[in-house]
Amino acid sequence: MLLPLAPTSGDKCEGELDYFALNIGPHDARVFYGPKAPYVLYGSNSMFTCFGQWMQDLRVLIDWGVEMLAEERFRHAIELQRPPPYRPIEKNWFIFWDKHEQQYVHCDIAPNRVIARLNNDGSVGQNLAPLAAYADGKCMARYMPMVTPELESIHQATNSLSITLCIRSDSFCDTNDTNTFIMTIFQRKRFYAFHSTYEPYVMLFRREPPFDIHAISQKAIWIRGRHRVNSGQVSNSVDGGSRYEKETEMFYVTSMNWKTQGQKYHGYLDDVLLLTFGIEDKNSAGIDVLASDLLQDLGLCSDS
Repeated sequence: MLLPLAPTSGDKCEGELDYFALNIGPHDARVFYGPKAPYVLYGSNSMFTCFGQWMQDLRVLIDWGVEMLAEERFRHAIELQRPPPYRPIEKNWFIFWDKHEQQYVHCDIAPNRVIARLNNDGSVGQNLAPLAAYADGKCMARYMPMVTPELESIHQATNSLSITLCIRSDSFCDTNDTNTFIMTIFQRKRFYAFHSTYEPYVMLFRREPPFDIHAISQKAIWIRGRHRVNSGQVSNSVDGGSRYEKETEMFYVTSMNWKTQGQKYHGYLDDVLLLTFGIEDKNSAGIDVLASDLLQDLGLCSDS
């Protein structure tokens, strides 16, 4: 699918990044649903830093069919802002909606979360994450995958969805603040022998400010069909020693959406998700998976 996204310009790319000024067109576009509408979020040249994040209502970009656009949100591409400071290259942000369908932007997950209320003109409120920093810090210290500072890092990966942790078919399953959370996937990136690999993990956080973390996967998600690509090499381990490891293909998860046609932002444990991912920057693919399977082996922050 080709989207008619207009190129943007800026004058903030300097020094080693001056080649970004020659960029034409968007990068790393992700399509996702909110509670009412579908959107596309993508990277392009910025007015606030060198390379930023832009968002637009998907329905105005393709032949969506007959549907009234009751809201004036993101009818045109809008650059999203963030609480300062900016990085020269901003990417991998995601949007989420609280229980009142107010939109927020989640800019960073590590080393510290950055979250702000998002206005329709792209401006944002203050960073809310410090209000949950103590509880989040304890939880992340226990469950977040360890990384080495030089060749490993934590990245946001997908859009968000809302999920109620009971099954839709259960007549006693009611959506409330104790069982309904915002879900996203983040990834641990490793870069050894000039080859990147990504390990995806699920995070759940509460759907009202300050959006403190509820749970984190204790094990990475493994996508069947991911093959080994090298015979192996020695690399530094987290504890400072060495280990022999065989490199696997670079699978990187990019988005998740509910599989059922017409289902938008909210779902239940017995609903099916579509996960899309890239392979070695050459191919794209997808799998369907039960939400309950994706949420196995969660570590609860209340136990940290």
